[in-house]
Amino acid sequence: MEGEEQALALKDARAVSIEMTLVQQIFDFLIDPNLAFILFAIGAGGLYLEFQNPGMIVPGAIGVIAMLILGFTMHILPFSWVGALLVLIGMALLIAELFITSFGLLFAAGITCFLVGGTMVFDRPDVWDLTVSFWDVLLPIAVAMTVMGGLIAYSLGRSFLRRQTAGVDEMVGLIGRCESDLDPKGKVFVRGEYWNAILQDSDSSEGASTGRANLGESVEVLAVDGLTLRVRREQKSP
Repeated sequence: MEGEEQALALKDARAVSIEMTLVQQIFDFLIDPNLAFILFAIGAGGLYLEFQNPGMIVPGAIGVIAMLILGFTMHILPFSWVGALLVLIGMALLIAELFITSFGLLFAAGITCFLVGGTMVFDRPDVWDLTVSFWDVLLPIAVAMTVMGGLIAYSLGRSFLRRQTAGVDEMVGLIGRCESDLDPKGKVFVRGEYWNAILQDSDSSEGASTGRANLGESVEVLAVDGLTLRVRREQKSP
């Protein structure tokens, strides 16, 4: 009867081990929340590398495969939408840090959201006791993203400080040769091309043209106005 205690006769009972089939072993491996988070990190990293360097193929293929397996895993695992949303917000803040100058505030907020969301995304004791290891999975992934973000920021900083090597703005500072007398207008030869030029003293205000430069004399480019260069006589080092 319901609610009554029953005594089980186990005198002649024997334990029988039931081995999981291959499919069951695969499912048992995929329902590990730690694996799901690792797949997410691999997929996001692979897709990011592919978007930043189109044509690499391998990172993109690895990222897509990881995301497909992750989708299958998330279909099996019960998860919290609040935790998943915090993880996605954290990733968005980390990406935004690369394009917005926040002095590290967006980055710190992104890491915090990622770690908090990671501890919540599979924390469903009412359904299944599943948690992501903070020290073995979440923290190493957060550290890896921090290192990657630092390397990207360092690379961007170096590219901004490097002298421009393409376009007309790169011509500023180049030395050319007068192909006619500049009085103050004429022709100059710079970087393999002939340009209209206006001779300008370095101390004069923008647009003011003064002086004269003779045919064959070296001049330095000060500015580019459309198809016209503003130049001055080359400053000889003492």
